[in-house]
Amino acid sequence: TGKTSFTLSVPSQKFEMSLLDGSVDFVLVCHPPENPEIEHKQVATEKWVIICPASWRSGIHHKNEKNIDELKLRPFIRHQDINQDIFLPKMQTISESGITIDNLIGVRAAVIAGLGWSLVPRLLVAKAIKDGDVLEVPYELPIKDRKVCVWWLRNRFEMRGQSSKICSWLKEICE
Repeated sequence: TGKTSFTLSVPSQKFEMSLLDGSVDFVLVCHPPENPEIEHKQVATEKWVIICPASWRSGIHHKNEKNIDELKLRPFIRHQDINQDIFLPKMQTISESGITIDNLIGVRAAVIAGLGWSLVPRLLVAKAIKDGDVLEVPYELPIKDRKVCVWWLRNRFEMRGQSSKICSWLKEICE
């Protein structure tokens, strides 16, 4: 078709299948593939950030540890697969909103709608932060070992040039 397509998401066999059945040419995820027919390259560290609604601007201060104390009192939008002990080890008491969402796009939408705060991959919210739809809360998260990966089919040699371009682009926007 002449157009390149890719998917950006989290672990699932369907991403490997979408490459194998030709639905997409590339997949961007945060883990290596399991299928040996799929080539991959780890491109950059996946940075996670705490975000809150733009309407909370007056309560969030630039590089202030008290931001976290303030957030603990406000509703937390939970992704169903987030392990709080890994992502937020210093936050034992969080005010739960009662909202648990099974996908990160839904978490982002809930925060934009003003329902609470959460933590998400920076790639997911870079535009929303730039546009002022959400605020990135200054806080150093302990997650350092997650890598953004690009996948493509090993036997599609014509994709190697494009994969290099995608890897360069992704590395640039992740840093």
